[in-house]
Order: sequence, then structure tokens, then C-alpha cells
Amino acid sequence: MLQTIALSSQLGTNKTLAVNVNDLPIVLFRDKDDKVVALEDRCPHRRVPLSLGKVIQGELRCAYHGWTFDGKTGACTNIPNLSAKESVPAKLKAKAFIVQEHNGFIYWQRSDSVHVALPPAIFSQAIYLAQNEGIANLTLSMEAYRSILFDGPEMLISLYGIGITDYFLGDVIETEYSITIDRAADWQLTGRKPSWKSPDYPLIIRSEIFKHTTCAKISLLNSTEQVLIEVYLSVVPDKRSTSRVLWQARSYQAYFDSAPLLNKLKCSWRKNLVKVHEILNANSINKLMLGPSARLQSINVQ
Repeated sequence: MLQTIALSSQLGTNKTLAVNVNDLPIVLFRDKDDKVVALEDRCPHRRVPLSLGKVIQGELRCAYHGWTFDGKTGACTNIPNLSAKESVPAKLKAKAFIVQEHNGFIYWQRSDSVHVALPPAIFSQAIYLAQNEGIANLTLSMEAYRSILFDGPEMLISLYGIGITDYFLGDVIETEYSITIDRAADWQLTGRKPSWKSPDYPLIIRSEIFKHTTCAKISLLNSTEQVLIEVYLSVVPDKRSTSRVLWQARSYQAYFDSAPLLNKLKCSWRKNLVKVHEILNANSINKLMLGPSARLQSINVQ
């Protein structure tokens, strides 16, 4: 399985980036060809985090004793105190991982025994006006986050000018690749939920969780199912049962074409219509009733 572990924008040239997946520390950097490579974030010599070191000509030099490692193979290529007659023993290696860069994310492959295909394009091909991305660190497990995305997405994410209701539109739809639920939404600028008195709601919030991955997507659609906003999220299990949410969002022309005049005026200057929350309301989460997320137990993310 492929696991997104970082945004491409986080990793500059000649820089290191330390990330964790569960309790596994990983260091990312770019080699001499500007390709992303990954090693276990522990020097095999004294177990010092390699992420504290420097990238020198596409290889990673440990900050402690200067041992240098190739990112693709993990092989140690240089030890400073060796004489000219000595060579680096072949057994001296850091553990290397398979990583790929795609769709603005860095993907880590858990096993190197089989090749795993990269996911297709994650967004609609419609004309978009803005694209944003970010990282949210949460004191919430990956499983709990995915469950809330189905039962109460408004607790985790805000779409500017949009009120999300509690009303589901039909049943959960399950395919070979994903599981999806729709709920009603409406235009609003007050920060409150749409009125229950409304006879009809013009918008749809679609929560989609992809099987065999830790990725999900929240889509805002109008009544003809034109896409207005899309938010693609990857939930990375981090240390101590926390999670790191990597996200990208697009706002489309159809949002402004569909919006009431007041929404258009309020939103015309905003480049980011999406907020992924880091501070969550524990009381609201505790009171959230189990709903369509019960179906998520059928999804294998391993």
C-alpha cells in the first residue's frame, strides 16, 4: 500500500524533512537528480537522527560523525576517519524506503516486495480559481478522524459560506475503490447550520473514503452535481495515537457561478475557501451519533 507522508512543498533542495508514520521515524531529502528519497531516521552508527545532518551533493551526511549515505540504497558512501587504503564495508547501511512524488504529495510504500501503482488525478478537470494546501496536527487517531468525516464533517473542516446539515441524501454507496455518503448543505454566512425549516437544499456535501489507503475527499456540489470545492485529505498515523492530516483543496469557477450575490461579494477577495481544523470540540465529538461510519469497518487500510 502507498501512504502519503508529506507534501511536496515541504521538501526543498538540500534540505531534510523528518516525518513519522506510527512510531517509525523517516527522513526525506532530494538526491542529486532532485528525486525524493527516504531513509530510516537513525544513523546505523550511533542511532543519531539523520534528519539532523546535511545534504551534500545529493547524499545525506550524519551530523554526529559525518558518515554519508546514499538515499536510494541506504549504503554508506563515506566515513571521514578511514585512511586512503581503507574502504567502507558494504554491510554499513541505513534502511532505505521506496518513495514517489505525485499529485503534490510524497508517497511512501510500506513494502518493497511489490510495485504499487500511483493513484490517478485527485481533482476534477474543471476550471479552478485557487488551489491551497496545508497540514493539520490532531490529537485524534486516524480511525476516529475517518469516522467523523462520515458522521460529522463540519467538525473537521469548514467551507467558507457553506452550512452543512445533518440530513443524509440516500444510503451509503460502496464500490470497489471507495465508500461514499452525501448530505445536504446550503449557502450561509452566519456560521450557523442551515435552518431545518428549509424545504429544499441546493448543495451537496459528499464524503468519500478510498479503500486500501488512508485518503479521503470532501466535495461540495450543486444540485446538478457540478463540483464547487474539493478537499483531498490524507490522514497519517503519527506518534502517541495522534494524526497528521495533509490536505490540498481547489475552489472552482462553479462556486462563484452558483453562489448568491452576497456570497459572491463576501468571497470574491478570498483565495482560500477551505479551513481544515486543528482545534476540535471534544464535547461535540463525544455527542456525535454513530451513523454511516459504521460501514467503514469494511475498509482495509493495511
